[in-house]
Amino acid sequence: MDAFNCLIHPHHASLMEPPHSLKSFLLRPADPYYAIDGHSHRGLLTPKFNVTETAGAFFVEGELPGVQNKGSVSVEWLANRTLIIRGKIPENDLEAEWGLEPTEGAADDQAVPASAADKAGKSAVKDKKPRRWLSERHYGEFERSFTFSHEVKTAGMKAKLENGVLGIMVPKISPGEGSVHKITVE
Repeated sequence: MDAFNCLIHPHHASLMEPPHSLKSFLLRPADPYYAIDGHSHRGLLTPKFNVTETAGAFFVEGELPGVQNKGSVSVEWLANRTLIIRGKIPENDLEAEWGLEPTEGAADDQAVPASAADKAGKSAVKDKKPRRWLSERHYGEFERSFTFSHEVKTAGMKAKLENGVLGIMVPKISPGEGSVHKITVE
């Protein structure tokens, strides 16, 4: 089932252990992400991430090239098990980046012969703006989500964004710490 969900939801990774028997499959808690994920993710980018587990924490590291503003990345929690990362990878403004004068319009792929333009009373020179010859980078909104195999400490989580790499440290709940809360009887 997880392999099927990966085809439908390529932006989501479930880090839950696969079931080893029918009983463990039936008793396995449902991934809470699928309960809220009802909209289409067509057009959303899915940046590359690594998830590493140690004895005390999960480490999530992802490539977000061009993202320098920490405010353009949102990190949210769902049911203390699912980490959702959203944001936007901006397109570079070449003229501003290189200190060039802004250009106007675009050079058409179809050149108009000077004689034809003169006959129509138009200038043969079209407005010019940068012509993109190759575009392999991705720009726009992105979303990634990860469901961990058990509850984690959301309060102890730390995140940093440096050189286009987002790093998130997610501490595990220690055995016995769990989600048991003592309630005072009145």
